[in-house]
Amino acid sequence: MFLFIGTANFIPKDAHTWFIFPFLVIMLLGYFAGKRLTTVRSIIIACLILAVASLAADYVMRVLGYRGWVMKQVSNVVVYGIFFLTGFLYKRVKANFQLLLCGVVCIAIALCMMNGTLYPRSLQSCKFPASFPFMLYNLGALAIMAFVFARIKLPDWKWLNTYNQRGFTIYLYQNWVFYAFHLLVFRYIRAALPGWFTAAVTVASLFVLHLWLSRYFELIENWAARHITRLLRT
Repeated sequence: MFLFIGTANFIPKDAHTWFIFPFLVIMLLGYFAGKRLTTVRSIIIACLILAVASLAADYVMRVLGYRGWVMKQVSNVVVYGIFFLTGFLYKRVKANFQLLLCGVVCIAIALCMMNGTLYPRSLQSCKFPASFPFMLYNLGALAIMAFVFARIKLPDWKWLNTYNQRGFTIYLYQNWVFYAFHLLVFRYIRAALPGWFTAAVTVASLFVLHLWLSRYFELIENWAARHITRLLRT
């Protein structure tokens, strides 16, 4: 259960595993969504319903003061469920200037809502649990990115492609990499090198280290998946 709620104290900085529970719920509901939501209109209506549910969850937690585990999971499922549904729209909506304008407006509204009264000024603070302005900001960012990447072509770099393909594995085990990097390297180079150079070395080193270790983590995942599948079939 610790993987679902992210409270395993014996794992260094394990809180990033919070996403497993809401993502499993979304995966289960996503199967039925894929069967029912077959048009752009139905997908947009579903997103609007979830947006209203996100506002309702924010009201319960931030106004009424009930911030229990259940409400936090409801908020996460609703917001990330909207992100999931927007994936259905990616190939169906044109990345035109109207989409760019919608993205800019969403980000502007989110920033106005994060004024320090009902919502904190920090986007990171609005993420745990996922809130309405966090949802708006990220939808706006996705819209802008869709507009940009529809007009440019990324280089076909093998390392970058592999990094994207193993993204879930890298994210799941990222804290082990950070922990090892901090123990072995960062504490020594930070004191000896300029700040900007330390940052550049850190980013490049973590990219390579994540990519290299993901190869072995992926082998472990595949081994576990084969054995779990075999157990379920017996």
